[in-house]
Amino acid sequence: MADSAAREPSGNLPVEMTSFVGRRQEIAEVKRLLARSRLVTLTGAGGVGKTRLAVRVAGQLRRAFPDGVWLVSLADLSDPALLPATVATVLGVQDYSAQGLMAAVCEFLRGRHLLLVMDNCEHLVDACAGFVGGGVAGGAEGTGAGDRQAVPGDGCRAVLAGACAADTRPSRTAGWGA
Repeated sequence: MADSAAREPSGNLPVEMTSFVGRRQEIAEVKRLLARSRLVTLTGAGGVGKTRLAVRVAGQLRRAFPDGVWLVSLADLSDPALLPATVATVLGVQDYSAQGLMAAVCEFLRGRHLLLVMDNCEHLVDACAGFVGGGVAGGAEGTGAGDRQAVPGDGCRAVLAGACAADTRPSRTAGWGA
């Protein structure tokens, strides 16, 4: 058996410790959006289950992303300038270049097929939008961010209570935030 066929998808999703009941329509909608969009943002009031929904969908899509499904928790991040370092740490990216950490993250993502879930972005909306639109999307095929507030993007539209899709170009690297 070929090595790539035998390889289990990587990532860092938490193990779900409790059952997940219902939300079939929301799961299906998020999957549909991820199949055709580079960015999906789950938005809604605190406590409605955005993270839980994101982790559930990401877990179900794990095999579709051979380079992993990665959860980046931003709840404790207070300095927007540390966003690239936080993502790099989760992905295991080390910066040995003269170009800087953002360039190293972009280079790491280039040509990879992964899902990046950025959680708790509401206090870093501008930084996440810059990271997604200006940096990572330029070096890779896409990523995502969001939370209680949608990350700004051309063509962003409300799809269901809790989701917003932007940029409907297909992507080999996809993502969303919860």
